[in-house]
Amino acid sequence: MASAIDYDMLGDLITTVATQIADATKSPSINNFRSSKNSLGENVISWDLSDEGGNANTFIIIATFDGTTAPLGAIPVVPNTVNYKFADSVLNRYVGEKTYRIVIERRDGVCQVEPLKVSSTVTMTTSPEYFR
Repeated sequence: MASAIDYDMLGDLITTVATQIADATKSPSINNFRSSKNSLGENVISWDLSDEGGNANTFIIIATFDGTTAPLGAIPVVPNTVNYKFADSVLNRYVGEKTYRIVIERRDGVCQVEPLKVSSTVTMTTSPEYFR
């Protein structure tokens, strides 16, 4: 015996699937990208994640210093978390300007380079007379 189609239930299913497809195509983005110093004098970069589709998986922090660009570290995305921070304990001891960028590795494996960047300069804290 054939059963009747529940059109309300079918409509809800179609709406749910359409929403999931739309969410899967939304790209995550970074807002309020900034840099500061912590109590150890390390550069700390902070940002807010906007990710309505839940597509972000990992943040890869990239730094440029003295003409070289390389990854410094990675931070996993935590569900329902908006604010993130990363302290640069690697390049902190070197004098000069560092520029930081973030790459978002999405759940589908695509790496999305964010156009935002911040810079921080470490100046010599010891008087030049000390070295004479």
